[in-house]
Amino acid sequence: METSELAGAEGQPRQRRTHAERTAASKKAILEAAAQCFSKKGYMATSLGDIARECGVSTGLLTYHFGTKEGLLLELQAGIYREAFSQFQQVAAESGPSLARALGALDQVWRLLGAGRSRIPMVVDMLGRALTIERVREQLVGAVEENRALLRKGTLMAVGKPEGELGFSLDSLVEIVMATITGLWFYSALSEPPERMDQAFRDFRKVLEAFLEKKLS
Repeated sequence: METSELAGAEGQPRQRRTHAERTAASKKAILEAAAQCFSKKGYMATSLGDIARECGVSTGLLTYHFGTKEGLLLELQAGIYREAFSQFQQVAAESGPSLARALGALDQVWRLLGAGRSRIPMVVDMLGRALTIERVREQLVGAVEENRALLRKGTLMAVGKPEGELGFSLDSLVEIVMATITGLWFYSALSEPPERMDQAFRDFRKVLEAFLEKKLS
């Protein structure tokens, strides 16, 4: 192999990516291509072949990673929340117990969702399919459970108290936060201007902050 293939921009040796890194990069490229195709043509009018051509890969690679077009759509939807709530947990873990930082991490969740507003129609389509197709429902429920666990763990890290000493139901709090943020995000697709929901989120944040300050004091 030529030395230049393993050299960085400044002539420094560059390690070849691992199989896991190559797989992750491939899946990311496919998801980005799928998002582009779904946004341009809509979910129903987009075929796996369209996505493969957009990405420059074979349809076989798409089905290997995601199985079906539904699998692609589900991963797009789940990925938005996974990234948002993973960052919430990461901030809580790095900063230590702090209500202010926890609320700041929640702000970041909202910003990430706001950046993905163009995907709301795709998510709505997935929810509709989950009502009639059992396998889609099972996959979607699994994705929701994953994000619920991330938010739950991050919240415990942020408040710095055992669950039994909180004075409120952590499970209920997590459900309220997820339902409120998701509802505001969906509604932003119909709101004119969409930024109205940003103000609604800030108002919810104030209510949440007041509740937690009272319960944790």
